[in-house]
Amino acid sequence: MNVANISVCLHRGELLALWEAGSAYQLDPGDLRTIGLKDWKSSELIRPFSAHPKIEDDGGLWNFGADPIASELGIFHINQAGDVDVCRRLKVEQLPPIHDFAVTGHHLVFILSPLVFSVDRLRDGVPFARSSSWEPQHGTRVLVLSKEDFTQRWNRLPPLALFHIANAWEDPQGTIRLDFMGADDPRSMMSAWSVMAGQYKHARGSVLRLLTLPPTGDAVLTMPEGLGEGEFPVVDPLSIGRRYRDVLYIGRSANRPANLPGWDQLVAFDVETGRTNEYNFGDQWCIEEHVFARTSDTGPAAWVVGTGLDMARRQTALFVFSASKVSAGPVAVSYLPHALPF
Repeated sequence: MNVANISVCLHRGELLALWEAGSAYQLDPGDLRTIGLKDWKSSELIRPFSAHPKIEDDGGLWNFGADPIASELGIFHINQAGDVDVCRRLKVEQLPPIHDFAVTGHHLVFILSPLVFSVDRLRDGVPFARSSSWEPQHGTRVLVLSKEDFTQRWNRLPPLALFHIANAWEDPQGTIRLDFMGADDPRSMMSAWSVMAGQYKHARGSVLRLLTLPPTGDAVLTMPEGLGEGEFPVVDPLSIGRRYRDVLYIGRSANRPANLPGWDQLVAFDVETGRTNEYNFGDQWCIEEHVFARTSDTGPAAWVVGTGLDMARRQTALFVFSASKVSAGPVAVSYLPHALPF
């Protein structure tokens, strides 16, 4: 089974629908019809294939596939010509489910939460997502992998439930700086699942964390002051793996009622000054991921676009913001005649 419903990626003019437990599906970028499973024309099996690949400025695409059942991490690179020139399989002890990763000029970075996957529970009929147990005594592991020779470097962090990564870059001395959303425990994810049963009670979720990984020595983890909960951090696509200034994410205001799920803010965070530029939608909204949108291949992204559910009107709306003036509110709002699935 492959639902291919987590994200999409446009690479070399091909639109790929992605689901991290299977292969990529190819869609027609004009009318979105399904073409079929993507044929990489490789002798290697390019699966599982994560839903968060990273496309660098040379047109090459890095991705991974996590297989907790075999405790194996797959590493893939598709070059700008569309050829698979890297396909590696690494054995990683007690590999947890991994949803996202980061790339820099010379490295790939994986953050492994203290989730211990049980093949026995899965075989006993427990759903995949509930076959992992939270064991904070193990702490969080950070794997830094060389793109050149795939040598490994490991660091330890306090126990964290990792969600999404914004971006990473490394300076000439080899120090990596990475921003990600992390929570002290996975309770917020459990609360989100309960929505499907018609129930919700909020548990504090992820907050933006700043991670520094020197070439030798211990990692340094900090959390900017004054930031609330957030998720789905993104940067300008042209900044992937490079130094950047703004992280865009959706946030949850501190006074949002505990019985309301989801997010009601759009936040732009300046990683150099620590200042935020944010817009509050209000309690009636449940806001979804917003992304930078470009009108040219040069210069900063001009726009931010995303969707949200108006819970009062029971309709989904599409928002357009000026990327430099998020707090001014949307410059355009277009309501759909119905509600889209999240």
